[in-house]
This record gives sequence, C-alpha cells and structure tokens, in this order.
Amino acid sequence: VDRCIRTGTLYLADYSHLSVISGGDYGGIERFMPAPRALFHLKADGRLMPLAIELRAGGTVRDHRTAKPLEWLAAKIWVQIADGNDMELGSHLAKTHLVMQPFGIATPRQLGDDHPVSILLRPHLSFMLANTRLGQQILLAPGSLADQLCAGSLEGSKQLVVNSYKDWSLQENAFPADLANRNLDDRDLLPEFPFRDDGQLLWDAIHTYVHEYLNVYYPESEQVLQDTELQAWAAELASWEGGRVNGMPAQVSSREQLGDILTTVIFTCGPLHAVVNYGQYPFLSFVPNMPLAAYCDVDPASGPTNFDSEADLMQLLPPDTGVRRQLQVMNLLSAYHNDRLGHYPQGHFSDAPAIAVVERFQ
Repeated sequence: VDRCIRTGTLYLADYSHLSVISGGDYGGIERFMPAPRALFHLKADGRLMPLAIELRAGGTVRDHRTAKPLEWLAAKIWVQIADGNDMELGSHLAKTHLVMQPFGIATPRQLGDDHPVSILLRPHLSFMLANTRLGQQILLAPGSLADQLCAGSLEGSKQLVVNSYKDWSLQENAFPADLANRNLDDRDLLPEFPFRDDGQLLWDAIHTYVHEYLNVYYPESEQVLQDTELQAWAAELASWEGGRVNGMPAQVSSREQLGDILTTVIFTCGPLHAVVNYGQYPFLSFVPNMPLAAYCDVDPASGPTNFDSEADLMQLLPPDTGVRRQLQVMNLLSAYHNDRLGHYPQGHFSDAPAIAVVERFQ
C-alpha cells in the first residue's frame, strides 16, 4: 500500500456519507443501506483492482487476500449496492434532473422565445419538467422504486436526494472541475479512464460550440451586461426566492462567463445525463451485479451471516419479486431515446451565422 501511495496508483471509493440514511422496510421485509469504503489499486495493465473494503466506518475490513471467497464476493456486492443507490438518487435524480430544473423554469419565464440563449437551450431542456415530475413519482412516491427496492427507507432515500442536491455547485460540478476535485484528471497517473476521456471530447466540443454561438450575438463581451432579459434570467436562477442554484452568479458579467455556464447546462442535460440514465440497464438489469438493497448485514459485528455457503449469499440478494421489479424499472427508465446531441428540429435555428456554428458542432 505504501508503494501504491508513493506512485499515485491508489484510489478510494467512499460511500461513508450513506451512513446517515436509515434502512428500509417494505411489506415487512427489512433492507439495509451499506456505507462502505473501498480501496483500489491501478495495475500496470490498466485494471483497477479492489484491495480492501471497510464495510462501514469503524467496522470490519475485508481484504482480498484473506477473506473467504463468498465473504469477498458479498463485500463487493455490498459496495455495488451503495454505488447503485448513490447513482440512482444522487448522481442521476439530484445531480442531473433536479439541479437543471431551475433552468427549465427560468429560461421560458425570463427569456423571450427569440432570445438567442433561449433558442440555444430550449432543445436541451425539452421534457425537463415533465420528466422530473415523472421521475419523482417513479422514484420517491409511496410505493415507488425507492419505497419498494432501494436500500433506504422512503424518507432516507429522500434525504439522500436532498443531501446530493445541496452538494452540487455550478462551478465545482462543471466537468473539468469535477474531475480535478477527485484527482481523476491526470492522464499520467490514470492513463485510461473512459468517463474522463470520452467526456472531455464532448465537453470541449460543446464548449467551443457555445462560445462560437455567443460570439454571433454578443460581438463585444460587455453586451452581455447590457442584456436585461439575460440579467433577469441570471438573477432568478441565483435568487433564494427563485432557482437557488448553488454557484450561479446573480449577474453575468462577460460573454466568457455566460459560455461556461451554458456549457455546464448543456453537458449536464446531455452527455452526463446519458451516462447515468442509459447506463442503468446494462449495470442494474442483471440484479446480482448491482442490487438496489441489501437484505442482510454483511458486517459480522452487527449482522448474522458468515457467508459460508451460497445460501448465505442469497440472503443478501433481493427476493424474486424485487428482482423482477428492478428489471422492469431499469427498462422503463432507460429505454426511451428521443434525440441525439447536436441534432435539432428542422428550422430551429434561423440566423445563417448561427446555423454555420451548429453545423460545425455537428
């Protein structure tokens, strides 16, 4: 481990923040919310290999060298359950849908239909409010996915959403900043990381597209400050009585600042949402790979199971009704594709210079 630390090849997946989420109980069946920490080593061949898993803060540590095979498998599933809940309710619902909802409200309220920023954003905000409302019904209503299947209680799952929402910031969660904050941006230390590598290509393309588009309508940067509709839009998004968008400036002071804001919005609504939404089916439809809840505790300090047999392992996994329901919901959430990034309705852009920018982006 000391050598891994010196060479920068040690990575930590930390789900200890889930320890405040109470476990669920639906239909008289108790569920458990894991809050583990998992330590990984980046091998020379590019594989990220788990070394040890702390089942909960201060709890039992499973080591890949000393744990019995089924104990190690149960510990890895325990981590997957935490990741599934953090992804579904945090990375997906809170940090793409809900953080973008204020933009879906403020844009038509403050910008005219023919405002260039409205024209740019409108396709990326399509179905925003309807989908978010549907997502809340599917995920967070009584009898919903969270109530039936997720590891936390319904109130606990809602708290996870709230905590994730509060943790998001317009600047800190811009794609390059997010990678840097997690020390995942250094290609020398982490040569192959598809989320970063593919995402950076898309981020750069969107960033160039947005800034070229804004150059058409704001030849001088100070013209942004003079745009009263745009400033009202920013003020509503930043206001405590309005969008309460964490990190949103109440006044946009330059074309460059506006471009960075719009790049984050389009990237979050597009590629980032696509990753967490359309990736659900391949990861979660084979339920043993990523169950949404644990049905026993894997920590021997507080749980009854020793994982000496496959029957012990089956106690950790959902019953068949939960398996079928998880498969149905993952298909429902990820099956529908409406459009593609860079593809717009015919005639959506009418100004020739803007159309030229869009065609370069495409």
